[in-house]
Amino acid sequence: MIADVVLGALVGLICGVVFFGGLRWTVARLDTTRRPVALVVSSLVLRVMLVAGALVVISDGRLARVLAGLAGLLVIRTAMVAVARRELSEMEVTSWT
Repeated sequence: MIADVVLGALVGLICGVVFFGGLRWTVARLDTTRRPVALVVSSLVLRVMLVAGALVVISDGRLARVLAGLAGLLVIRTAMVAVARRELSEMEVTSWT
């Protein structure tokens, strides 16, 4: 049981980095691409397929692994939102000076 939770959490953390890192990469390139809609849609489809596939593969029919994986995703999401907010507030402070 503990091994299931640890494995699920590790895969969830990695999936979170891939998913939200890919989202951040996509948003950063929206202003330079010629086809922003195609970039957003293809990025979303690819990121969802990777994360869903990874969770299905590691689940092996065990609910604990899936729940731990989703918890890992939420941990990374929370961390990335905090980093983005900090960067945004720093940008606002420097834009006034």
